[in-house]
Amino acid sequence: MSFDPSPRQLVERGLTDALARTRQVCGDDEATLLNVLVPLTEALGWAYALDQWHARRVDPTNHRLWKNARVNDPDGAVVAGFLNARHQVGHELTVVARVLVDRYSDTFHNTVGAPSKALTDQATSPECWRWMRQSDTSHDGAAEYEAHLQGKPLVEPFEAIERFYLSKASHLP
Repeated sequence: MSFDPSPRQLVERGLTDALARTRQVCGDDEATLLNVLVPLTEALGWAYALDQWHARRVDPTNHRLWKNARVNDPDGAVVAGFLNARHQVGHELTVVARVLVDRYSDTFHNTVGAPSKALTDQATSPECWRWMRQSDTSHDGAAEYEAHLQGKPLVEPFEAIERFYLSKASHLP
């Protein structure tokens, strides 16, 4: 007997798998920024697709209703920041090229959503990869990005993102 997942289940699985691969590669001592960027960019895309699915579910003509409900949830606010990073990478492909920096850089370049491996005593720790400073605050989720992602370990928001989409989103608004 085969299982045919719904579109939502497929996107949820894509998101959780991409986040898991990002977590795994962040802990790899041999990981390069490119190794991290590929599954992270995939996770950003899956999160956006899932967010759009929920927005259409709530109100196909007014996504603002969904965005307001999402940002009023603590985990949803983290998601809004994550989606802001996706917006920057998704709409400005040159951002992807600018994020290819040395993995042991201890400076945060002025690029949105781009992780950088900070030089630390525990270079293999997932906490070494961090979200960089924001360069454009004109998009939705900019304040949430600054509050919940900027300067923080790359994997830190992942639990909130999974908790929001897998447990809370279906109950909003």
